[in-house]
Amino acid sequence: MLFRLSVLALALLSSFAFVAALPTTTVPTTTVATPTTSSCTVGGLKPRATGLPIVAVTPNTPVYKLEVYGSAGGPGTLVPFGFHQGWSFANGGWGALFWSFSCTRYLYLNVEASEYSYKPLIWSWTKVTNYWTFPYGADIGTTSASPFGAVTNFLACGTTLYLQTGTDVPAGQTCVLTKLRIG
Repeated sequence: MLFRLSVLALALLSSFAFVAALPTTTVPTTTVATPTTSSCTVGGLKPRATGLPIVAVTPNTPVYKLEVYGSAGGPGTLVPFGFHQGWSFANGGWGALFWSFSCTRYLYLNVEASEYSYKPLIWSWTKVTNYWTFPYGADIGTTSASPFGAVTNFLACGTTLYLQTGTDVPAGQTCVLTKLRIG
């Protein structure tokens, strides 16, 4: 009887080990363009729904709950379903993870120079801006060491995002002042 119980216990334990070893989720992917660089192919497969988005959190505005998105060389934008992949905030950068067949890369959101108080935000494969701050449960912005000081205001004109360091607004556009947060 004791032998039978031992065999049964061993069989149950190996079943649990087998089930634990099975993968439990599959990350759906979308194929995107795959431009090449000298070091690797970028773009390739982009993960979806694998992390928290960065969202506009100003209630009672047309951009409330819209998510950050963009593409290489293009502006930061707010859309209904934005980037949900891994983020990199290393060394003051703001990077969105992209996978490809030959490497992993980050697309970085950089602040462009402007004579106006609204500063264009452009996605690039190179991190230039290194003064972003992402405090837990608080508004995303720039650190006090940035050329603009600590700023947590963003300007959304249509779907295009700007860092807002003052009160200027692009001529002829309807814009909304907003804040951004993770999740």
